[in-house]
Amino acid sequence: MGKICVIGGSNIDICGRSEKPLIFHDSNPGFITIRCGGVGRNIAELLCCLNHSVEFVSCFGDDTYGKAIYEDCIRKGIDCQKSKIISNANHSMYIALMDEGGELSLGMSDMRILDHFTKEDTIHAVHDLKKEDVLIIDSNLDEELIETALQNAHCQKVSDPVSVNKCIKLKPFLHFLDIFKPNQYEAEVLSGITIHNEENAKQSLDYFLDQGVKEIIISLAEKGVLLGTKEKKVLYQHRIVNVNNVTGGGDALLGMYLSKRMEEIEPFQAIQFAIASAITMIEKQELIHQDTLQQVIEQIKIKEIEL
Repeated sequence: MGKICVIGGSNIDICGRSEKPLIFHDSNPGFITIRCGGVGRNIAELLCCLNHSVEFVSCFGDDTYGKAIYEDCIRKGIDCQKSKIISNANHSMYIALMDEGGELSLGMSDMRILDHFTKEDTIHAVHDLKKEDVLIIDSNLDEELIETALQNAHCQKVSDPVSVNKCIKLKPFLHFLDIFKPNQYEAEVLSGITIHNEENAKQSLDYFLDQGVKEIIISLAEKGVLLGTKEKKVLYQHRIVNVNNVTGGGDALLGMYLSKRMEEIEPFQAIQFAIASAITMIEKQELIHQDTLQQVIEQIKIKEIEL
């Protein structure tokens, strides 16, 4: 089994969940947590916990937050040797405002520290990747660096588009991707297809497959998860999720899916493990344990609808 190189963001996440329906332009009573986050870092953490060899390539500030998140990565066994520590720089941060049901109402990210990442840094990060390795890249990097990474990495390539605003950077490079995981809104922006029903869902999957993506996963929140390959397209529905906090759910989905694919588990079985991982994160804000995966799959009552 090869190693995994993740290039992307690492944030300090500040998440606030309101006790009652949000009232904008006013102070709302609620619960506030601070933790290590970032799409790239979250995926790297999950894969490292699943006993994969993981390199994480990012930029860290030399402030209190940057040092804390860097040290947390090292403690968890994530290799950060190709990352950069930027002097006199504040580390990146993400603020999420959740409603009383745990759904995201507004998010704001400050990822300016990644402006210190260069084309030379990108080439250095991927130059030693081999055919059996995997590159995961998020769209926090600018478009030139995304193109550089994908063109110079001679291995499997995986991407998460991060947000509606940032996903458009990936549109010219979809043909590079072996695995791609947008959510519904990101998929709609990239494809121009609004997903209202099963027919639209199939059309959206077909769009990405026609662009060259080999395995396309689209998360539809409470409506389920779509998975498409050239051979088959399926909508996976599940029981109602008891939302605690949606932050990190998509990262857990992609991380577990990739882990199982690297174990040579076929896509339509791997996605069930991935859904179990995502729901565990959303409901409990914790990574799923390998020995409880099958039990959680049975509990969430996954239903398959072939499109």
